[in-house]
Amino acid sequence: MIKNVLIVGFGGFLGSAGRYLLHLMMLKLGWDRFPLATMSANVLGCLIFGVVLGLSVKSDTKLSHGMLIFLTTGFCGGFTTFSTFAIENVRMIERGALLGMAFYISLSVVLGLLAAYGGLSLARNY
Repeated sequence: MIKNVLIVGFGGFLGSAGRYLLHLMMLKLGWDRFPLATMSANVLGCLIFGVVLGLSVKSDTKLSHGMLIFLTTGFCGGFTTFSTFAIENVRMIERGALLGMAFYISLSVVLGLLAAYGGLSLARNY
């Protein structure tokens, strides 16, 4: 178990560092009025997560459990949590749970915005 925690932790370190470097690069390019770095990280993270999961189920390219958790929970988790959200919704589509998916998306966005607003308000008024 400790080995898996270290694998995920190292992947998370690389993902977080990558996201920070992407942010710095976007700032250097003058992208400070639109959250392009965040959007890029989210979209790229979704792509990586999807590719990794797709490869993990192919019999000819089976990824080891360590590589799977390094890339998904670790790297993608550190780079973005949006990738997990997207994959969860894709799985709901595949199961035909469209109403559940719509509820999950709506609730996640609304509660996330409310939580972000609440956290900012708490921090500003503390």
